[in-house]
Amino acid sequence: MHDKVLVIETNVSNICLSNPAIQKALLENCSKYELIFFKKKHYHVFDTDLIRYLRKNKKFPEKEFEKKVIPGFVNSLLNPFPKGSFESYEINGNKIMVSEDEYFILPVFDKKMHLQGLGFLEILFNDEHLQDVYINSPNTGPLHVFHSKYGELRTNIYVTDKEIERIGTYLRFHKNRAFDEANPKIDTNVGRVRVCGVTYPLSEGTGFAFRRHSTKPFTLAQITDAETAAFLSFLADNPVSILIAGPRGSGKTSFLGALMAEINSRKRMVVIEDTQELPCTELLQHGFNIQRLIVKPPVSKNEFELDADDALKTALRLGESVLVVGEVRGREARTLFEAMRVGAAGSCVLGTIHSGSAEDVFDRIVNDLNVPRTSFKAVDLIITLGQLSEKEYGAKKRIIVEITEILKDWDTKPEFRKIAYFDFHAKKLRFNDLRKSLFLRKILKMNSMNFSDFKKSIAIRKKMKCINLDFSGAIANNEKIRQAIKNKLR
Repeated sequence: MHDKVLVIETNVSNICLSNPAIQKALLENCSKYELIFFKKKHYHVFDTDLIRYLRKNKKFPEKEFEKKVIPGFVNSLLNPFPKGSFESYEINGNKIMVSEDEYFILPVFDKKMHLQGLGFLEILFNDEHLQDVYINSPNTGPLHVFHSKYGELRTNIYVTDKEIERIGTYLRFHKNRAFDEANPKIDTNVGRVRVCGVTYPLSEGTGFAFRRHSTKPFTLAQITDAETAAFLSFLADNPVSILIAGPRGSGKTSFLGALMAEINSRKRMVVIEDTQELPCTELLQHGFNIQRLIVKPPVSKNEFELDADDALKTALRLGESVLVVGEVRGREARTLFEAMRVGAAGSCVLGTIHSGSAEDVFDRIVNDLNVPRTSFKAVDLIITLGQLSEKEYGAKKRIIVEITEILKDWDTKPEFRKIAYFDFHAKKLRFNDLRKSLFLRKILKMNSMNFSDFKKSIAIRKKMKCINLDFSGAIANNEKIRQAIKNKLR
C-alpha cells in the first residue's frame, strides 16, 4: 500500500521535470508515494498520473512529459499543515485543516479541473463551511476565505497570473459579460457561485470575490431556538412587513430563505434579487407558487437587464402576492415603501438591508435612500442579526441580536419597541412581554384570536420545531403544524 505524500526539501535552482536531480528523486520515490512535493521557497507539486506512470514504466515518458506537471492554479503551497489545529475534515478526498487564522488544504489533483469553469476553486466551493473566497490584486499573496465558523482566514493556496487571466476569459465568453479596461468590473453568477471582479484601471491587476450559495437551505430551527422559530413561524403565516438587518456575513439571506419556507405554499410569492441566492428552486420543487425576477446587478452596465426599481414596479402588477426583495439598497426603496404605505405591496413583504440596528435601518432608509419618514411606518418589524464569537479568536455563531417593533404614532422621530433581545450572558434570545406589542394585538384581532389562542399556537409550533429536520422535512412539517393549530383552535 502506498503512502499518500512525500515532501522533499531541495536547493535545486529549477524545479521542473527536465531537471535531472528532480527526475532522479521522482524515480527513487514513485514506488512508495502517490503525491510528491519539492520544497524550496514554496511547495511544488507533481500529479498522481505522472507518479503512477513512473511506478509502472520506471522511466519518464518520451513526449509531452512537461505537461504532467500540475498546471497553473496551485503552483505552490505556503506552509505545511499546522499542529494543534481547531478542526480537520475531508471533502471529496481533499484533506482540510483549519487553524485559528489559516485554512489549509491538501488537494486530490485532477488536471481536468484546471481547465473547466472556475478551476481549482471548485474544491473550495464544495466546502459547506466556506462562504467567500478572495483573490486580491496585485497578485502577491495567497487566497483568503471566509469560514462560517472561524471568519476571515488566509489559505496555503497561491494562484498564478495565467489562471487569473483564464478565469476572466471564461467569464467574458461563457457569461457574455464585458470585462476589460473599458469595463473594469463584473458581477455575475457561475452556477451556485456569485462572482464580482475588478481589473485595471480600477485596480492594480485583476482580483475576484466569490460568494458561494449554500446547496442546503437553512430552516428556522437550524438558525435559532425552538421558541424563537415558533414565533417567527407565526409571523410568516400572517400579513407582515419584515426587514432583516445585519452586517455582511451575518446570515441575512439564509434567514430570509428560512422565513420563505414558513409561508403557506399556496400563497403566491414574487421574489426580486440580483443574485440567485434565495432557495426559490427548492421551494418550487415542493409545490410553492413562486415567480422569481432577476434584476441587474449594481455594477452591471448591460442595457438588456432591468434594474431593481423597474422590476419592483412590474412585480406590483403581477397580482396579490407575498413580495420578497433580496436586498433593499437603491432607488427601488422609495417605490417599495410607497407601495407598502398604500397597501399595494401585497399581503406580506420581506427583505434584507445592510444595517446594525433598527435605528440604523431608519437612518439608512430615510437619509441614504430618500424614503419619506412617514413611509417608514409601513415596516412592522426589524430583525437584526449578528455574530457571537467563542472567546477572542474562537468559532463564530450567527445570532438574532434583537427583534424590534416599529410603532405608528409618531411624526418625525421614529419610536421603537424591543420585542426580543439577545442576552449575551445567558447566550440566548429573551422575549419581553408580548402582551404590550401593538403589532401583535393587531394580528390577533385580524385572526379573531385572543392571547390565550396565540400561546396555544406558539406551543404547538414550538413542540414541532424541536424536531431536527432538513429543508424538505421542515416544509412538510409546517403543513402538519397548520393542521394541528386548526384542530386545536377550532
